[in-house]
Amino acid sequence: MGINKLSLTLANHLAERLNYDEEEADVLRYGFEVLIGEVIKITVLVLLSLVLGIFPYVLLITFFSVSYRSLSGGIHFNTYGRCFVFSLVLILSLGKISQEFGNIAFPLFIFYLLAGAVFLISFYITLKYAPVDSENKPLSKKKKKEMKKLSLIWLTISFIVMAINLMIVPIEVIEVIRSYIIAVLFGILVQALGLLPVVSRTVTAIDLYLDKTILKRG
Repeated sequence: MGINKLSLTLANHLAERLNYDEEEADVLRYGFEVLIGEVIKITVLVLLSLVLGIFPYVLLITFFSVSYRSLSGGIHFNTYGRCFVFSLVLILSLGKISQEFGNIAFPLFIFYLLAGAVFLISFYITLKYAPVDSENKPLSKKKKKEMKKLSLIWLTISFIVMAINLMIVPIEVIEVIRSYIIAVLFGILVQALGLLPVVSRTVTAIDLYLDKTILKRG
């Protein structure tokens, strides 16, 4: 039984017991879909990251990208399966790259420049494009203004905290933990880039291509 059918079954059963109408049952169905989907995604992500030995990096990337996304919105594929595969491949790949950064020797000032660049790029993109809503859940002008403000505050606080830590933590410690800081930067940057219209258009094009391919095979 797929997620959609399982969610529909659970929603109908609960709606019947609570005497909910069709619209309320549909809200329950959507809630079950999100909940079940996230549980599966998190379980698979955790297991694979443990197997690959990159769990701490994946955890940092996921935490910062998801918390940032909750305020700034973002792109979505048409189906849960596509979102699942794309998110899984992207986060695991960035986790592995973050881990490898620990083995690369480069001057710390470049590291500081990189962190500053990520902040400036993310701040600009957020200021110009956030929040990104969906067709199914459009946001009012008031809500958009509020979410943009919260997104910018979140970004600013995150980088102030990072900057303070980079200034007070001994250089020897930074050398050890820089791969973890890179993971944090990846989590922020990948979400910021996801707000760009060109990324949204690319995802739409991929969806259309996959839909056409499925129809042809069908």
